[in-house]
Amino acid sequence: MLNEKPEILNHNMETVPRLYKRVRPQAKYARSLELLRISRDRGLVTKTGMMLGLGEEAGEIESVLDDLVSAGCQILTLGNTCSRRPRICRWSGGFIRMNSRVGRI
Repeated sequence: MLNEKPEILNHNMETVPRLYKRVRPQAKYARSLELLRISRDRGLVTKTGMMLGLGEEAGEIESVLDDLVSAGCQILTLGNTCSRRPRICRWSGGFIRMNSRVGRI
């Protein structure tokens, strides 16, 4: 896939490491980061996405953002899963607004 040189390589992280076994049982967090890093090192534009509202904590999201920056990821999309936890949905929106203002996202 990398040899085809796509305009943008997307590989979704989906969630924080603590929730990987529940959300992405066949995936490995470190392997996903490595794919983004290798893609960036080969000159590709890299993109990933995460869902918020699955039970993650603010510090866990911050750590993922740091990991993505270290891996060279250039584009991030954030989705909000609101199901039965409206408190988290409101919190997630506040987190996005807060970090957008300071240029984190």
